[in-house]
Amino acid sequence: DPLWGLKTDADAARKCYCDCKTLENLISEQANQRSVSKTLFDRWLKTDVAMPRCWERWNNCSRVPQRGPDSVHSWLVAGACALSSFFAMAGRRSAGLLFLAIMQTFQVNRSEGSWPLMLMGAVIYLAGLITGPLAHRFNARPVIIAGAAIASAGSILCFFASTIELMALTLGVIHAVGAGMVFIIAPTIINEHFVKNKGLAMGLNFTGVTLGLFVFPKLLEFLNASYGLHGALLIFGAVCLNGLAFSLFLRTPSWRDISPSNNQLDPEIPAQSNDQPQSPKLRHAMTVFKEPVFYLIMYSFNTYCLGYECYVSLFVDFACDKGVMVSTAVTVMAAGAVFEVLGRLTLPAVIDRGLLQIKTAVLLTLVLGAVTFLILPFVNSHDLIFTLAFVIAFTIGTGMVIFSMTLASYFGHEKMSVSFGIVVASAGMFSFVKPYLIGHFRDKIGAYDWLFVICGLLNAIGAATWIVVFEFQRSKRKNNVTQTENLPGEITVTTKCSLSIATEPPR
Repeated sequence: DPLWGLKTDADAARKCYCDCKTLENLISEQANQRSVSKTLFDRWLKTDVAMPRCWERWNNCSRVPQRGPDSVHSWLVAGACALSSFFAMAGRRSAGLLFLAIMQTFQVNRSEGSWPLMLMGAVIYLAGLITGPLAHRFNARPVIIAGAAIASAGSILCFFASTIELMALTLGVIHAVGAGMVFIIAPTIINEHFVKNKGLAMGLNFTGVTLGLFVFPKLLEFLNASYGLHGALLIFGAVCLNGLAFSLFLRTPSWRDISPSNNQLDPEIPAQSNDQPQSPKLRHAMTVFKEPVFYLIMYSFNTYCLGYECYVSLFVDFACDKGVMVSTAVTVMAAGAVFEVLGRLTLPAVIDRGLLQIKTAVLLTLVLGAVTFLILPFVNSHDLIFTLAFVIAFTIGTGMVIFSMTLASYFGHEKMSVSFGIVVASAGMFSFVKPYLIGHFRDKIGAYDWLFVICGLLNAIGAATWIVVFEFQRSKRKNNVTQTENLPGEITVTTKCSLSIATEPPR
């Protein structure tokens, strides 16, 4: 009734998009003042005049905080990290096309033409040796900005590369160092801005890397046909400068200094960094070398990277050996990128919702990798080969996110940049061995079957080791819960209460 002013207040509230509860309380107060029947009030409140159909959507959006962990600002940071990685890792995702273009431009054989790309893949990982300490010393923002600028500059400098050696220097070293800085620091920034939705945000960041597969190979193919390799890389470097613009948006959150940190994704996994005093010194971050679980994570990540390289580099050739047409195998690889994106987003989101523990996700990733790689060499059905390829792609998608989440759970955001940089750098050192390993099985043995079996066995060893670690932690935690110790005097300490101390009243 307009006489009561109810519709006027509702219209004013709709214009300013205020919270639904605020509107209800406002109208309810006015209704009570005028002794309006509760039934009449409820009937009016449910009408479209008082409550628009899209009101529930507005109300849900208003529940997301504007600042602080897991806020609107945090999701904008996650999107900026994803786009920075999207541009920085574009060269790595276009390695297949660049390999052919380099051989045609410089008229070199496959061994010489692969050097710039092999260096690029290794240096991206080895950049963690300098990136982690730099981020720990100066914070993450200047490092990711410098990385985006260096990655673009390296690609632009390829325009002046007249020999294959200069191409290896500009593309394989300079561009790769910048791309590695962005790739390694982005998870650290995500870890600083999220608590509850850290897994999904990590997946969103790494999805930016995967999406480059759908854009940049075709873009470089067009540019190479129109302007040649040197002109294509010049324009490509200019396009990658967009990543610098997104990296400028990133900042260290102010609430990290004033709010208690919650670095644990799984309450059963200890975050050692919370039990130690925070120190700006690098030697504090280097204490990760004292933790045995750090070496287990490093081994698991290297196993994951070996399987990733084998799948990306060898699947098309392997499928052709099984009688699959080249065009069909390439299509399956492109479709596998979709499953890779699903792996980066779905499993971390399930962990964030508490439906799956992170230790279960680690085991699931390693077990799926072990089973698929062990079965793949003995399968001749094309449909089954394609199905296993999609499972491997899904596992590859989950692996990068799960291992970064595991590092964050054990060591916290204070040591995230250093620990993740060292783990990734260890995989970079192993990258120099992979070409010889692949060449041995293909050229001397004549098939990739035993290489895939080795990948499966390494994943199985990693899964078995994690089971032992988790069982040890479970038994230790069970003893802590059941054990109680009565100290002399009037103080009783119970480990079940997580170091809480209760003083008994005097008798």
